[in-house]
Amino acid sequence: MKKRSLLPALIVAILPATTVITRAASNEAPPGVIEDGRRAYASLCASCHGPNGKGDGPMAAELSNKPIDLTQIARNNKGTFPFWHVFNSIDGRTILRAHGGPEMPVWGSRSEAIYGNVPTREWMLAVTFYIESIQAK
Repeated sequence: MKKRSLLPALIVAILPATTVITRAASNEAPPGVIEDGRRAYASLCASCHGPNGKGDGPMAAELSNKPIDLTQIARNNKGTFPFWHVFNSIDGRTILRAHGGPEMPVWGSRSEAIYGNVPTREWMLAVTFYIESIQAK
């Protein structure tokens, strides 16, 4: 019996994930991801950050610290959108908070309870791409 190479099957299995990771690493959103991010943002973020990301959501007045204007992140960072910093801020599990508790929910652990088996990092990447897409020009 002739041995078959597992390489073609491995390439087919790994290629989609590699494409998403590569695009995320280069900050290029795969098709449909920004719309997915917009929907997740509307569901999880807009109540505080507002429907347009300006920090004026209906819950903003209830917070001790006003939510940031998400449309100004790149402008406040010398014109560069800090993609992975934003992603890690959404996740919240890797941000070190030396003083006091976080104002924003730690979505990385909370989303597992909300979404169950939906890959946590997938929706957070989508929201990060969406936030990048609403940056003020």
